[in-house]
Amino acid sequence: MPYRLIPGYAMKWKVRWSYEDAVEDNFIAPLRYLAHLTPELLSNAPKQLSATPVGREWPDMIANSSQWVVRPAVKDSIEKLEPHVHTFIPVELLSKKHAAPELFYFLRIGQAIDAVVIEKSEFVEGFGISGFKKSPYLAPAGKTTLRAEQISGKHLWRGGWVSPKGDVVDRFWCDIFCSDALRDAFVHAKFRDCRFIECDVE
Repeated sequence: MPYRLIPGYAMKWKVRWSYEDAVEDNFIAPLRYLAHLTPELLSNAPKQLSATPVGREWPDMIANSSQWVVRPAVKDSIEKLEPHVHTFIPVELLSKKHAAPELFYFLRIGQAIDAVVIEKSEFVEGFGISGFKKSPYLAPAGKTTLRAEQISGKHLWRGGWVSPKGDVVDRFWCDIFCSDALRDAFVHAKFRDCRFIECDVE
């Protein structure tokens, strides 16, 4: 069964970021929203960012406003199952409290897939089409149904749809999904701080 991949929200794994608005505007936000990576965007990637872990250790997966920043071990687990699909952009995390043990990576998920069955999914304002029309955001822990044929053979993807012009546009841009194989790899490795919500398929 596929899963929605979401932050665990455990306070001891929370990380506080500190960076200029220009970093958000010129790199982090476009990294989430642009359909395709561009040389200009990659040239804006920061080499270092200030971040402070709340607890005594760094998590393996850091959620930053619907954008994951991950350790090399997480990168390796993803690439083992799905090589040459996703982009990992290195960044050194700087903290006066605890030095980061290694480089982390911004994870740019390389595929947006239109797989959500709206009629059989729960949204923050209700179920199905009526709920979607009120608010097109999936309920945080609600039922989500995906089309099996759309996700067959895929291991990590973000929500998306294809416009009539053929452009890939994120519809459920803040929702990330993964296969049971990737979920099992993450659980086996005990990566922190993420959790999984099982989805239905049809």
